[in-house]
Amino acid sequence: MSLQATRIGEARPFSRRRVRVPWGRWGLRWVAIGYLGVAILLPLSAILKSGLSDGLRTFWRDVTNPMAFAALKLTILVAVITTVINLVMGTLTAYVLERYEFPGRRLLNSIIDLPFAIPTLVTGVMLVLLYGPQSTLGAWLSSKGIQVIFNTPGIVVALLLVTYPFVIRAVQPVLRELDRSQEEAAYTIGATKWTIFRTIILPAISPAIITGALLSFARALGEFGSIVVVAGNIPGRTLTAPVYVYGQLESYNQRGASAVSVVLLALSFTLMLLVDWMQKRWDIQAETVGAARARTKRPGLIEWSLIGIGLFYATVLLAGPLVAMTWGAFSEGLTTFWAQITSANALSALKLTLLLGAGATLINAILGVCIAWVLVRDDFKGKRFINGMVDLPFAVSPVIAGLMVILLFGRGGWFTPATDALGVKIVFAWPGMLLATVFISLPFIIREVMPVLAQVGVEQEQAAYTMGATGLQAFRHITLPSIKWGLFYGISLTLARSIGEFGTVLVVSGGVSGLTETSTLFIFRSLDDRNYTAAYATSLLLACITFIIFIMMEFFRREVMTHDGAAEGV
Repeated sequence: MSLQATRIGEARPFSRRRVRVPWGRWGLRWVAIGYLGVAILLPLSAILKSGLSDGLRTFWRDVTNPMAFAALKLTILVAVITTVINLVMGTLTAYVLERYEFPGRRLLNSIIDLPFAIPTLVTGVMLVLLYGPQSTLGAWLSSKGIQVIFNTPGIVVALLLVTYPFVIRAVQPVLRELDRSQEEAAYTIGATKWTIFRTIILPAISPAIITGALLSFARALGEFGSIVVVAGNIPGRTLTAPVYVYGQLESYNQRGASAVSVVLLALSFTLMLLVDWMQKRWDIQAETVGAARARTKRPGLIEWSLIGIGLFYATVLLAGPLVAMTWGAFSEGLTTFWAQITSANALSALKLTLLLGAGATLINAILGVCIAWVLVRDDFKGKRFINGMVDLPFAVSPVIAGLMVILLFGRGGWFTPATDALGVKIVFAWPGMLLATVFISLPFIIREVMPVLAQVGVEQEQAAYTMGATGLQAFRHITLPSIKWGLFYGISLTLARSIGEFGTVLVVSGGVSGLTETSTLFIFRSLDDRNYTAAYATSLLLACITFIIFIMMEFFRREVMTHDGAAEGV
């Protein structure tokens, strides 16, 4: 599986036996619990305290004022529309990928994860270039009375692109492992293809479809980067809740921002609990492992129609915006493009972006492996709560993550007296940007390493211990080589997510050119200054960097699947 989110809750302890811990059972356990507590529970507590600081009546007034309520209503509406479309098109795409052979199948399967690699702000820029009023397509649509950009359809299209992989990657592994014997028996008694799909296939993949849909809905609720570019952000019309939170922070209304954030967090946490409950109830992975794998076959006329719909949808959603961005970046020639990406401000922003990405990835790699080890190998009270808590940053809006840092380390923050006494500046400096980036990218490595650890088992480690190996030696020579491909894939996801982060750094950085301005902030400022050539050129450069990471992700994903298949065949 290539999507970290579809693994939520699927890894189970390999054995109930007491497993020797490399660095001491309680020491490693408390490192994991302490890190998650500081990184997740503490910021969440700050949000709750700020949002409810003046009582429930004031909180209710803050979330039901006309602008806030309209923003929440629009956010939920577009998230629902996006989820319904993803539910249908994601299931269709997963089905044709797993059941039929056709030209371009491998390419389509590879580019599904592309939205994970492309920064969300760049996604918004691509859509403006394709559907904006200055584009050929946008002008033609406007002449027909259809306005996409700076309107609700633009928000939906942006969310569809950002959430494209979720349902597909949730459904694919289940379809791949389904036993075809019931379908073949139904064919022999004269059942139609639609009847077989409705009565046999659909019930089997329903848990995966619903899980992917819930994850898609949670992601859509918190989206900020692409929407702030394409929506126009008109109060009461195209202003979503995350953009409203940012606007309240800009107006120095932390209480109002926190109140709406509490509502979004409550929705996200509820969705994560539903996903965890569903996966434990149906246990998708356990039900499908060991079944006879479905072979792909040559499609007929109806199947070619389904394939055509899937390919057309992917082309419109992914290929079209990429082509439009490339065209926009080179619209004034190669010389101008080169001058824009090599300017002092652009290079300084890129350097800071890469440093923050590397720092966040390194921290999450070290502590992520530790947390994954504890959640898979150890057994203790409260483990299910800790396991569920890991996924919360995935559903939290980046703007809310930035607000958490402000509440903890900004003016009047919980830890501001301590940082002031030490002479350390967190907010509007690189330490705050790093903390926010670490938070937003926390789940990826943990969720990629956990299933690999669960599958590897403990036998080789226990054998090494009986021969006198230390915990560190067993980890270095046995555990680490066994989990390396899952770890590398998680690192790729984390690096891509960190490099493309926009909402959190927009809130906590200050955006000082040459000091605290990342590449995404440089693009945003260039758009604001109407320096479109610089914005488009830097967007393309950032997309190229993340595309390289995407290629790495694909390689590591295939290695993980290869090793998973080899392990199942043993």
